[in-house]
Amino acid sequence: MHRSFRFCAATAIAWSAIALNTAAAVDKPAVTYIAVLPSEPPARIAIIVEGDTFLAYACGKTDEFNSANSAWYKGVISNGVLDATVEGKTLRATLAADVIRGLLRTGEERAREFTAKPVSRTAIAGLYRAKAVVNGEELVLGWIVDAKNQVVDGCQGTKRKPVALQLAKALPAPPPANADSEPEQKREAEELIVKQFEEEPEVAVQGEKVTSAVKPPAGKSVRLVPKKK
Repeated sequence: MHRSFRFCAATAIAWSAIALNTAAAVDKPAVTYIAVLPSEPPARIAIIVEGDTFLAYACGKTDEFNSANSAWYKGVISNGVLDATVEGKTLRATLAADVIRGLLRTGEERAREFTAKPVSRTAIAGLYRAKAVVNGEELVLGWIVDAKNQVVDGCQGTKRKPVALQLAKALPAPPPANADSEPEQKREAEELIVKQFEEEPEVAVQGEKVTSAVKPPAGKSVRLVPKKK
């Protein structure tokens, strides 16, 4: 066999292998990691990893925490390192052995350490997101549901500081360990992840589960049944 032919054949095989590996990496489903953030009451951070892209959201149960610490972070993972800064709020973490360990720092406040672990893609647990326009202002809403179906949620916009939200009632308890959530449980949980706005009562949005760090969802518009007087 001619030397140049062998070289071209070997090169073609090498490039084919790279292409296959790249396609496999792209096709790999996104993974959601959730951790507790030190606070009183405890806050949460959720991180979606899809290939070399990450999307993260931090929020808590109080307006005070959210005003100082809540933000959406997005960036590229380089050598296992996640690094992003939004309006003076910085997220720095490392992904290794399917665990994300890092720090969330805001201004002069002490850094909040966390260890985020993956949650099942079939569970109710995860990060939910929605967008709404109220009084001409675009708002972004986020809900973090942990493995115990406990929720922290917040809302922020271009003209207002991040604030905490409150579900109408608690989510249903998760199923026993190693058991998938039933469709009815998921439907019930999703129907509770809703926000209606006092400024515009006709505006209500339902959060959608984030399954992609590259293309996060914008939520769904919903029509709520008026409360009986």
